[in-house]
Amino acid sequence: MLKTTNLTYQYSKQERKLFSDINLEFNSGKVYAIIGRSGAGKTTFLSLLAGLDSPTAGKIEYQGKDLKKIGLSNYRRNDTSMVFQAYNLFDYMTAVENILTALDLTSSSHRGNRAFVLELLKKIGIDEQLANKKIGLLSGGQQQRVAIARAMACDAKLILADEPTGNLDEQNTQEVVKLLLELAHKEQRCVIIVTHENDVAERCDVQIELRKGKLNVIEGPNMVLKI
Repeated sequence: MLKTTNLTYQYSKQERKLFSDINLEFNSGKVYAIIGRSGAGKTTFLSLLAGLDSPTAGKIEYQGKDLKKIGLSNYRRNDTSMVFQAYNLFDYMTAVENILTALDLTSSSHRGNRAFVLELLKKIGIDEQLANKKIGLLSGGQQQRVAIARAMACDAKLILADEPTGNLDEQNTQEVVKLLLELAHKEQRCVIIVTHENDVAERCDVQIELRKGKLNVIEGPNMVLKI
């Protein structure tokens, strides 16, 4: 689904390369965890995959097409959905209104479909009463579920999450990880998350460790592929 070829990034010519010559493939039906120390480049790597920034060298392909040819704005609007640590929801809107507003910015067939949004929220544990409350009145765990529902609603096959459990307690963390796993395994989406939490990473199908500008890819409990 998503492929990087010789992906390299540095902030300026005067600075060292954050990472270089990264060759990696991401497939549907799996959850990938990007791990590494602070400053290793995890969020920058995710930003490149999301089309929020461009690499210094190398390329990223989605469904076999270079992102430059797709167009970064088209790619972000139609092919990807983001989930953030800070939720990035509108406090003055209800959960339903937040998702309907996001849908209006896409080409989804569900634009304006309130019944679809309510059913989607119900599926992830947000009943109609909660769905019609202002976001600011919901708990952190509930807000993150709404953010995930927003990503689900937009029909994107690629979901990218930056520290989605960073502000959550243990119980809500487990529930959010379960939702992300179900998105991949049941709906055949590709889910890529950045996390600093080992227990979250260990539940993912693949762990990608960024260290000193290179990658270790851990797939399964005993196999490490160095790339």
